[in-house]
This record gives sequence, structure tokens and C-alpha cells, in this order.
Amino acid sequence: MLTLPIQTLSSGLKTMNSLDLAYLCVGQSKDAHSDFIKKAKKVLGEGLGNFSDTYTTVQNKELTCYNLPEREACLMAMSYSYDLQAFVYDEWQKLKGNAEPKWLVELSPEAKIAIADLSKQRDEAIKTKAQINDKRTATLMNKASQDSKRIKKLEAKLQDEGQYTSLLAAGLPQRVDTELKDNVQTFRILKNISSDLELPPRKVDDQRYGQVNTYHVDVIKQFKAEYL
Repeated sequence: MLTLPIQTLSSGLKTMNSLDLAYLCVGQSKDAHSDFIKKAKKVLGEGLGNFSDTYTTVQNKELTCYNLPEREACLMAMSYSYDLQAFVYDEWQKLKGNAEPKWLVELSPEAKIAIADLSKQRDEAIKTKAQINDKRTATLMNKASQDSKRIKKLEAKLQDEGQYTSLLAAGLPQRVDTELKDNVQTFRILKNISSDLELPPRKVDDQRYGQVNTYHVDVIKQFKAEYL
């Protein structure tokens, strides 16, 4: 397994660099270090800033890294798996001259299997939680979409209904004279115009008459132009 270098800073503080820890815990992927740092901010909180440093990439870019003391390095390794925590802990014990840690000298095969199972269960729990959150988000987004559609339909309906009015509301007389016949009932003419314009009348509730016909404003407009 990878040997983790432990550095001694000018202040005398012994640390492990986040680049080395990311390689151990995450792997060699392109985003390994950035993923490690994202997790470190959650695990170590604001205290992470106390250990910041910089390094220069092969492209000559200066980026941020962190020099983590023993406690913080072990906490980060533990956040990935107990096996990695044990490995990091052992590295510190070697530095201190404790070649055989009292609590974890050598993991038995059974213990290694148990730790691997615990790590797998933890990872599955995290994955399941993420899936639940995704489902909740999808449900909320779907509900918002349905609500938006209902609102648009209601707005369209209200706008459409505003285009219709009754004979009385439009101020039309009950009867008018036409070229063919005098004293013709207005509603009959409105009905014919509605048919010609393919804008059929609509019935609406009325407190006085139960239901009355309403006519599209274009029908009313044409009626007025021809008969008033």
C-alpha cells in the first residue's frame, strides 16, 4: 500500500499533505483532490482553513492544499473507511517509534472483512440517502410543474371568459329591424353571427334567469356594426 510521507513544517508541526491523503482515499482521478477538499470542509469545518498551504501544478498554476496534523488526518481517513483510518494511524505510530500500535497492530482476516462490510454499509447508506433526496427533488419539481400548468389553464380560462358577454351586459336591444324582416329577436341574429364566425355562444349561471347565453365580443362587435 502507499506510504504516506509525514512532513515537518517550519513551526515544528508534523503533518500529512491533502494531496497525499486524496491519493490514498480517493485515488488517481482528475478530481480526486478537489473531491477530498469538498469532503474535508464538511468533516473538519471552519478549522480546515488553519492548515491551508499552496502547491504549484505542472501547468505552473498555484493552487490550495492543506497540511493536516495527526488528528485531522485520521478524521479524514475515517470518513472514507475504518481500514484507511487504521492505515493512517499506523503511519503516525511509526513516526513516533510505536511500530506496533496497541489497539490495532495487525487486522485479522475476519476483522478486515468486518471493516469492509461496515464501510460498504456506510457507502450504501450515503448512496440511498442521495437517491431519496433526488426522488424528493424530482417529486417537488413535478408538483411545481403541475401547479404551473394548472395556473396557466386557469389564466387562459379567465382570459377566454372575459371575451364573452351577455346580451344585456352588452347593452343590446331585445329586438331589431333587418333588411328582410322587422322586429327580429336579437338573440337569433347573434346566434347566426356566432355560427358564421365559429364562435359558439356559452351558457353561464345567472341569479335572475338561471342560465343565460353569452356571446363573443367579436360577435357583439359585428352585430353592432350591422344593426345599430
